[in-house]
Amino acid sequence: TTNPNPSFIDAQIKHMFLYRNRLGFLSNETVTMSRAGDLFNFFNTTALVATDDDPIDISASTAKPVTLNYVRPTAVGLVLFGNTEQFLLSTDSDILSPKTAKINTLSSYECEADVEAVSTGISTNFIAKTALYTKLFSLLDISGDNPPNAEELTYNIPELIPSTVNSFISSAASSIISLGTIGSSTVYQYRFLQLAERRVQSWYKWVLTGTLLDQFFDQSTYYAVVANGSNVE
Repeated sequence: TTNPNPSFIDAQIKHMFLYRNRLGFLSNETVTMSRAGDLFNFFNTTALVATDDDPIDISASTAKPVTLNYVRPTAVGLVLFGNTEQFLLSTDSDILSPKTAKINTLSSYECEADVEAVSTGISTNFIAKTALYTKLFSLLDISGDNPPNAEELTYNIPELIPSTVNSFISSAASSIISLGTIGSSTVYQYRFLQLAERRVQSWYKWVLTGTLLDQFFDQSTYYAVVANGSNVE
């Protein structure tokens, strides 16, 4: 009664992560994190008082039902991505503890649950799908005090990227985002150059020599693994 089970017990776990030396789980609208430095312990030391290294079990409060799907760490906290809203788990203290942890709403965009967000170093990027096309969104200047600067990067090419996209990667070194569909021969890439307050950006697409199996960046080099008949290259 005084030391209950963590919230993910008997609930569907959507995502697992490590953050600040804690093991975390997302289930429904709840974030549950283990004791600091004791990754498999989700119970308080004592029911009498909360200590700084006790587990964290906190919910994202919103007017609409929300399911948290995955997280992305930033310099100011942990960005939580739900189907229709994005949140920031942060603390005003140097120590993240049950007493200092808080969740605030960042933005209210639809977000694809099955394709995780990526980072380009200065921004956190995620996609949303319509019946025919995919939209790419970016969150910049994330902080616990002010709303982030949010923009739709596909605003000027609304019908370029199909809704079948299921491969989404980025390179902070090259400032490139790449989107593709496993089994398709086309990838769509967004590249930008940040000049003070101004961003120079471009969209383009590549037709590969086969159908996409996987794509990744090794430092600043882009690689695509493709199937061409019985050959994989």
